[in-house]
Amino acid sequence: GGSVTTISPRIMISKAESVVVYSKKEIVNCGNVQVGNHNHIDIMTPQSDAFVKVCCELNIDPKSEDDIVERLSDIDVLRLFAQKMTTEYNVACEIRNVRKKCILLELEVPTEEDRLQLIRMARDGRFQQILLETFLPEYVAEGRTVSMNLAIGVRNPSQHMVEELTGATASSDHEEVVVTDIPDG
Repeated sequence: GGSVTTISPRIMISKAESVVVYSKKEIVNCGNVQVGNHNHIDIMTPQSDAFVKVCCELNIDPKSEDDIVERLSDIDVLRLFAQKMTTEYNVACEIRNVRKKCILLELEVPTEEDRLQLIRMARDGRFQQILLETFLPEYVAEGRTVSMNLAIGVRNPSQHMVEELTGATASSDHEEVVVTDIPDG
């Protein structure tokens, strides 16, 4: 006999390297953030634990997108972003790299606590606000709303981070948390 005890499912982190991707959609019918597919996981996997990948899609015209990418090659703009994150939210975070397509940022975020705080800020919209203030100040100045799809990849998250995020997003229909092993090679 003996009874079987069922416990609530938990995502366990294996010994392999893993990545957690948190995503939040504000734009419906937008194809790029397909978290399930491996292409996307590759894009969203930071090179090292101290980096975080952020992919944002904005419903703005392509010209504005070019402007953003150009703006992001300006050292002062990058500095402003890091400064806002540090002074307003006490998160050490610098943009290291920018690619276009979905605007792909590589952020250096040295501590787990700051990486988690970054995702909390994305959940409540503060992170998106800072992105907009930094990259599209004219939109903010004119009070134009910009919807954004956002995906954030964190390498080798702690069990604590994964549990907080899966718990927090469980009842949300526009947020998703996926944990996957990083394929070798």
